[in-house]
Amino acid sequence: MNQASELDIYTQFNSLNGGVSMWIPRFSHHLVERGVDAFFEDVREEAAKTKDRRLRNDLHFLSKGVKSIDKQTLEAVIASLRGPFQTIVTLSSRHEHCVASMKQAEGEWRRAADRAKQQLEAWGRWAYETEVTRYKRLFAWHNLVPSLKLSFEFRSEWDVLSSPQRLRTNLEFFEIRIEAIRGVISTAYIVEALPINLEPVEFDEAIDCLLERQAKVDHWAETSHQIEGEWRAAGADYLELEKPLLELLRSMPNTALWALFRICRPDLREWAEADTFQQCVADALPLEADGY
Repeated sequence: MNQASELDIYTQFNSLNGGVSMWIPRFSHHLVERGVDAFFEDVREEAAKTKDRRLRNDLHFLSKGVKSIDKQTLEAVIASLRGPFQTIVTLSSRHEHCVASMKQAEGEWRRAADRAKQQLEAWGRWAYETEVTRYKRLFAWHNLVPSLKLSFEFRSEWDVLSSPQRLRTNLEFFEIRIEAIRGVISTAYIVEALPINLEPVEFDEAIDCLLERQAKVDHWAETSHQIEGEWRAAGADYLELEKPLLELLRSMPNTALWALFRICRPDLREWAEADTFQQCVADALPLEADGY
């Protein structure tokens, strides 16, 4: 290795982004998830199947470094972290489920919104014309111009249906406009003056479906927000409890730290590609917490 490349690899080793300081917490998570004995078994299996001599050396020195730590102390610290670690994993899985459910719910909402918008535009035009006619009949003696309020209630664009977030923000006002249209429909029904080309049942079904889909989106949004809060709190607790384990791993011989770095940074070695064990050690938690 020439001087320039030696300096470069030392810079990479000490870097906060991709250096050994980033991989020690990842290795800590791996030990908590797998356990000490399982880790040693993983090392033996990987060393036995690889044809790469340098990877075998890396595995040897990493294993040797872990063995340099008092096993009873190491296992006690790891045992104290298993419960909090599993809490984070569980919350992560629940959050993934929320994200998938939210995506599905938003797709259903968009289809319901398109249907509702068609009904609202059709019934809105009819309701406006109906009310204008009624006003002119009631006030035939006056040259009445339909008010802007009347036009807005029945004829304005339904851009509130551009997203579930926008509808959530304007839901109360949206429902007031819906009730205004329904009021005109009810009056027309009583006097048998409903339009022949529109069906009230289709209007009600479209609006009810939209509001049901909106409630579902709101549910998953609230649930996701709640889980994120729980997950961040659990992550902060875990980080605090993890400090003793990190100190133990940092106390390993320098050869072990270099071995961990080389295993987790195969991109810096032309001969290596990340395989099963390397990827296993390098994997982060399912959801990355700030500072993890």
